[in-house]
Parts: sequence; structure tokens; C-alpha cells
Amino acid sequence: MFFGDPVAAFAHMRRAASDGARMAFVCWRTLTENPWMEVPMQAVSRHLPPRPKPNPQAPGMFAFADPQRVSEVLTAAIASIREALAAHVDGASVRLPGAMWLVSSAPA
Repeated sequence: MFFGDPVAAFAHMRRAASDGARMAFVCWRTLTENPWMEVPMQAVSRHLPPRPKPNPQAPGMFAFADPQRVSEVLTAAIASIREALAAHVDGASVRLPGAMWLVSSAPA
């Protein structure tokens, strides 16, 4: 919820995860569905300057309140990888060239 770039953050977590790893997390739904926070905020709002309209894309407690956004964030890293590798698909494989040196020594 607090990542400046959630797509990059989840992509990093995926790279760091073991093969077959699963992910689970809990995130807040909308503010209106969380009266434990909304009620006190409304109570003090008359004593504070007006709050700017929240940006649902900005990092924060409710950044993942929209399930569609969560889905987009979690699939964006996959989509970019598939797009990058599409030109290298060969049947059921992805083939990319590699270059290396074979270094050996000779008897002195």
C-alpha cells in the first residue's frame, strides 16, 4: 500500500521469492467501509483545514482499496515481461542468444 512504485515492488518480491512461492497480503478496502477510521476523521475535520481530494493511485492505507487496481498492479510486471519476450518465443520455449568465453589453461 505504501510503495511509490507498486509494480516494481511486487516484481522485486517475485524475483526474490523461491520457486513455487505463494503470496498473500491483507489490504484495506475503501475508507467508507472502515468506520473505525472514517468516524474519527469526520469528527476532527471541522477543526482542520480542508483535506485535498485523495489520489487513489498514491501510496497510502487505501491505495489497494480498488480490487481492479490490485489486479492491474500484480499483472503489470508479468505483462511487461511477456511483451519483452514475445519476439523470442519459439514454440513452447523462449530462446535468447547468449555469449560466453571458454577459458582454459595449457600445461606449462
